Amino acid sequence: MQNVEGKPKDSGVIKMSAIRTAKKEPPRTMTLLDSKSKLLLSAEGHSEADVNTFLQALNEGLTALKTDLDEGRTEDERKESSALRRLSKWKEVEDRKAAAAAKKKALGNVGMKFTAQAMANMT
Repeated sequence: MQNVEGKPKDSGVIKMSAIRTAKKEPPRTMTLLDSKSKLLLSAEGHSEADVNTFLQALNEGLTALKTDLDEGRTEDERKESSALRRLSKWKEVEDRKAAAAAKKKALGNVGMKFTAQAMANMT
């Protein structure tokens, strides 16, 4: 690791609430991605076992802190997540409407025929 004035050349902070995916890439590399699949960190470990141990611990931590981390998300992230859920629900409703319209079209125009006959026979 390179140092500049006694500090690591490349350093920073990644909020755990920003991490959505932590995965291993062969042979000893791990990557952390955010909710938009943007690369947050790519690092190489000393050994495959080290990478596996780190990722296992990180995933356990993310699972254990899930509710706390969700509370730490920014308002924009919450709005985006909410908007995605609404869009998904809207698409589902539109798909149902299309399926119902196709089914109705396949049946044809038969609804009022029997009602009209029943009403005509009442008198």
